[in-house]
Amino acid sequence: MVISGATQATYHPNIAQGRDNQTLKAVPTGFQVPARTLTFGQCHGLSEPLKSRESSSFGSRVIDFFSGLVSMSLTKISDVVVSLEDEATLKKHINKNTVAFIVTPHPEYFTDAQVDKKLANKFFPEASFMMDASFFKMPVISTVLRSANVRPNNGGKEGLQQAVDCAMEGTGFLLKFEGGVTGKNDKIHAGLPGAADMAIEAYMQSKAAGDNRKIYIVPNAWKYVFDGDISPGLQKHMAFIEKKMNLPSNSGLSLPDRFAKLQINILKKLMCELRKTESLPKSLEDIELSNSNFFFVRAELLKQYKKELDALVGKRYGQDIRLFGHYEKELDKYSKLKTKEGKETYQKLNSLFQAFKHLKGLDEEVYNTSTLTQEHLFESLLRIRRYFELNAIPFLPDNAPGPRKAYVRVGEPIDVRDFVAKGSKNPWFRMAELRDEVQTSMQDAIDDLNRSRELRVKMSRFRVANRLGDTPRVREL
Repeated sequence: MVISGATQATYHPNIAQGRDNQTLKAVPTGFQVPARTLTFGQCHGLSEPLKSRESSSFGSRVIDFFSGLVSMSLTKISDVVVSLEDEATLKKHINKNTVAFIVTPHPEYFTDAQVDKKLANKFFPEASFMMDASFFKMPVISTVLRSANVRPNNGGKEGLQQAVDCAMEGTGFLLKFEGGVTGKNDKIHAGLPGAADMAIEAYMQSKAAGDNRKIYIVPNAWKYVFDGDISPGLQKHMAFIEKKMNLPSNSGLSLPDRFAKLQINILKKLMCELRKTESLPKSLEDIELSNSNFFFVRAELLKQYKKELDALVGKRYGQDIRLFGHYEKELDKYSKLKTKEGKETYQKLNSLFQAFKHLKGLDEEVYNTSTLTQEHLFESLLRIRRYFELNAIPFLPDNAPGPRKAYVRVGEPIDVRDFVAKGSKNPWFRMAELRDEVQTSMQDAIDDLNRSRELRVKMSRFRVANRLGDTPRVREL
C-alpha cells in the first residue's frame, strides 16, 4: 500500500510482496486501481468497524493541512510505502482486543512526525501520542493537539501512567524508541526505557485487573529514498555549510570530491580549536590531514573531545543518543545560569558537544566504503547543519533536495506476556533485555529493507565514489 495525501485508503493489487527480495511497485502513472473500503478493528466501544483509517478530528485535519504544506515545500515526502504483508501485521496487533505500544525510529526531526501521522491516519487513527507539556500552555495549540489525540507528557510516573492508560483503551500508543533524533537512516540506536517500561507496567496492571488481552510492542522502521538525482541540491547544501562555517568554497569540484573536501576541512577546523587550547593529541601534532588518514584523525579527535567533555562536566556513559542525552541535560542546566561563569561554561560545553556529535556521526561502517549513496550524503549534511547550529530556525525542517518516499517495514512484534513467561526473574529486572529485543527487531527491519530488491536498485542508481578512507570496503545495500 502506498500512503499519500489522499483521503481514501486503497489497495493496489499489483504491489508484489516477499521479504528477502521484496519489491514495492507503485501503480503505473495513469493506471487507476479500483478502491475498496477498508474495515478496521473497533475501538472506544464502537459497535461497527471504522470505515476509514483517516482521522477526522478537527485537530487532526489542522495538523494534516500544515504537514502537507511542509511536505510540499521542505521535507518533500511524496509517499509512505507499506507492503500488504506489513499492513496485515499492523491490523492484527493494533486493535481493540490488544494493548499495543507502537515504536518508530527518529532519523530526522519533523519528517518522522509526518510519517508517524500518515501511518496513524491509515492504520491506527485513534492512537495517542505525547508531546512535551510546555506545548500545551498555549490555548489554541493545546486545543488542536488534544483534538488530534496528542497528550501532554508530564514525565516521570505520571507520564508513564498516561501512556499505559492510552494503550489500555485498545487504540494504541505511539512513541519514539530512541527518544531523540539520530540523524541516521541505517542504524537504530539503543533505546530509552520508555517502550519497555510502559509494556511491563501494562502487563502488571492488566494481570492485577484480570485483563487477559495480548500486550504487544510493535516495532516499525523506515528509510527515506529519493526518487531521482539530487546532486544539484546536495551542492547547494554544501555551499551553504561552507559559507556558514567560514570554510573554503569548493564550488568547482565534483560532488564526491567536494563532499570529501568539506569533511576534511571541518576536521581541520576542529583540530585548530584544540590547538588553540593546547589540547591537540600528540598523535596529530605533525600530521597532514588527507583522504587516506581521515578516519584515523577522526578516531583520535573523537577520543580527545570525549576527554574534554568529561573534564568539563564529569564522566558520562552510554551509547549514541543516550550519551547525547546526558550532555543535553548538562547544557540545559548551564543555560539557566545567569552568572558569567555559567554562560562561559555553557558556550564551551556546547562547542565541544557539537564537535563530538559530528565526529560520532561519521561511522566508518557507512563512510569508509568504496561508494556512498546520495541518501548518506544528505543525512551527513543534515547532521552538520543541525549539530553546528547553522540553521536560522533550529527546528525548522530542512529543505530536501528532491522528492522522496518513506519505505516502511514492520519488525517482529514482541508479545510481552510471552516474554515474561519465558523468564524466571521479576519482569522489572529484565527491562534491558526487552529494550534490546525491540532494538534488534527494528534493526532487522531496516536491514530487511536494505536487502529488498527495489531499494537496492533505487539507491544504486545514484551512488558516487567515496574519496574518504584508506581501505574502503564495499557495503551492499
